[in-house]
Amino acid sequence: MRRPAWALGLALAALPALALACPSCKDALGENPETKGFSLGIYYSILLMLGMLFSLVGFIIYKIVQEARRPVTPPEPGQAPTA
Repeated sequence: MRRPAWALGLALAALPALALACPSCKDALGENPETKGFSLGIYYSILLMLGMLFSLVGFIIYKIVQEARRPVTPPEPGQAPTA
């Protein structure tokens, strides 16, 4: 399993033009100066969506770990335990 991943990484490093965009996006938006802003908008919106995904997952993991590390305090004598 490691060999195909290694070969793919080497191919993408050797030919960076393959990893820039899908063929239709690259042909439609890549070299045209009139659509340069549109392609940058798509690029930044993808980065924003990926950033939000990782931020939300990281925050959820942080809250789970924080809750798991909180010490459990026993109820005081004479007080009913609460859930």
